[in-house]
Amino acid sequence: MTHLKIILPIANAALGAILATLGIFLKSELSDLHQLRADVVNLRESSAATTEFRRWFEGRIDRLETNLSDRLQRVEDHLNRKGVPIMQAVEYQAQVFKNGPAILLARVVGANGAALVQADVSTIVYTISQLDEDHPDEETPISGHSGVSLVVANVIYNALQLDALWDADATGYNFKHVVDISPNQAFPTAGKSYRVKHTLTPTSGEIILVRFRLAAI
Repeated sequence: MTHLKIILPIANAALGAILATLGIFLKSELSDLHQLRADVVNLRESSAATTEFRRWFEGRIDRLETNLSDRLQRVEDHLNRKGVPIMQAVEYQAQVFKNGPAILLARVVGANGAALVQADVSTIVYTISQLDEDHPDEETPISGHSGVSLVVANVIYNALQLDALWDADATGYNFKHVVDISPNQAFPTAGKSYRVKHTLTPTSGEIILVRFRLAAI
């Protein structure tokens, strides 16, 4: 039995560390640009051509500085938003045995950052498709696993679960889909990749997508 886990969204603490590192990098890049500007200013104006080149180069530096400054400001803005979850598009990648079963676990939150409960979700529909590695937009649905409705109460938990299936963190999961392969195999070909896409329609707001990308071995 394959147990797969996904956490949505990325934990604020981990994302904060990433953004902090990015901020340090951007500040370093800006410092290097400032030094480059100083070097350009010190160029000897030995000819008109040199002067024109310097003006062109300084214009390029101006644009780069503006771009980096804007990115740095956005990073710092995010770091200053304490307690506000930053949603990320996440597609968990793992392996599954050919013709084998899979248990898909996730912690799924709504737009307000709170973990979903059954009352938040009207419908859940899933589709498993075989992917074409050379054409990312092309997917071939697997027979018996296309547009299949799931019972919300069988998938969504009203309380976060911490059990032997979940070892991703100490918070737990609220989404569990045991893929039923008794009538139709879900992952029939070894060496191929499959996408399991769940479309959750909430009682209000936009749809929520929970996706897994599985490589059959």
